[in-house]
Amino acid sequence: MNRERSAFTLIELLVVVAIIALLIAILVPTLNGAREQAKKVVCLANLSNLGKSFAQYSAEDDKEHAVPVSRSIRNLTLSRLEQLFVSWFAWGGRNGQVPFQMTSFSGLLIDDDTIWSARHRPLNRYIYGTYNDDEANDMPAFACPSDTGYPKIVGGATPIVDDSPDTMRGVPLYDSVGNSYRGSFISTGSSGFMFTMGALGHRLSTLQNAAELMVVGEPLFFNMLGTNGQLSNDDRELVEMVGWHKRVMTDNLLFADGSARSTQAVQDVLAQAADYPDVDPTRLFWFVRGPGWRLDCYPTPGALVRGGAAGVTQMQGAADKWPKRNFQNLMRGPGNSLSRTGHRGR
Repeated sequence: MNRERSAFTLIELLVVVAIIALLIAILVPTLNGAREQAKKVVCLANLSNLGKSFAQYSAEDDKEHAVPVSRSIRNLTLSRLEQLFVSWFAWGGRNGQVPFQMTSFSGLLIDDDTIWSARHRPLNRYIYGTYNDDEANDMPAFACPSDTGYPKIVGGATPIVDDSPDTMRGVPLYDSVGNSYRGSFISTGSSGFMFTMGALGHRLSTLQNAAELMVVGEPLFFNMLGTNGQLSNDDRELVEMVGWHKRVMTDNLLFADGSARSTQAVQDVLAQAADYPDVDPTRLFWFVRGPGWRLDCYPTPGALVRGGAAGVTQMQGAADKWPKRNFQNLMRGPGNSLSRTGHRGR
């Protein structure tokens, strides 16, 4: 008896291929989303551990400063952008692995004679204790798994993302400056005096709004707030930024109470001078706040984190108003010279 052999027709084969392609198209975004969700969890765990380390540092340091820690590099021959870019990240992290290109400097940030190497970043020993040279090149506690650096400029200028030298855009921050997480360091002053308006230089016990006060976080959050923390309506329409974890206007942040959470860069109404008569009116633009978060430590007075030989009259703004309230009581010693670690606390 002859039996006919069954086989797929071409149409049936094409239908099967189309079904497989459709399933892949449906599943891949889901799998990518699950993968990114896992990276977000790792990132939040990193920030939570950093919060514990900041608390340990604050508990140990009983005289000069608390959390977070960053050395001042304003005395170096760097442009303002370069100074800020490096100092925001130099409170902790590994040796740089990718040459850092700046106007006046080009090379790896590992020289022990500079403030950028791992051994000079104060928080490292609270995360890793003692470590050798090899370990100083790999400190995953400071690495966000989704770190892609500051975005590259495409099709012209991007005025909102103004915090990175153009030469370093698109380079993971963990590779270039050794740390994925930027500190929320805002300050005011001149002629050698620098007062903080955030957590820098304070003891944790002095902060009255620790659960809302940002300490460090993924850096694009600060750009989501716009230039100097302010977005105009035009800017808001122009820039609906996506963070490292593929979420619009949302990034992971660490707060002064040690909590870490995903946070939306949605702002409340900007502060008005009439509502805060005890605040230096030239500093109101730093009152950038949203639901459950803020950049400023008000009403806690600012901390003097850098001193010089200049007098009160040479400072910007009013010395009797926040953040420089009780300025004379914050002075320590003749000229209030820099401490060995680069700044003073309260």
